[in-house]
Amino acid sequence: MGTFKIPRMYDVNKAEQKLAKQVIHAVTALPEWYENLEYLYSVLGENSNLSSHLFDLLAEYDGRTWALIIWQEIAPNGGSSFYIRAKPYDPDTYVDHAKALQEAMQSCPVPQ
Repeated sequence: MGTFKIPRMYDVNKAEQKLAKQVIHAVTALPEWYENLEYLYSVLGENSNLSSHLFDLLAEYDGRTWALIIWQEIAPNGGSSFYIRAKPYDPDTYVDHAKALQEAMQSCPVPQ
């Protein structure tokens, strides 16, 4: 995985933004850190062109669990740009792929 950009993390309080960046640098410094990414979804742009993919990863850092969110932007020429964010993991509010599927199934009155 090539280089990445760290966008502003509006949902992380200012006191933890510096720590979130340390988490990102520590996790991405590990060899092949990206092999455990969980696919979340893809985005189609105009004309149904594939424009991006979203992944997440739960990682331990300094005794805490962090959620890393990785966004891959796909350029029309096929090149990619990567953005990565981190926020403290809260199992009560964090929705991973399995939890999202479970919530979706429970929200339907008729089995799908």
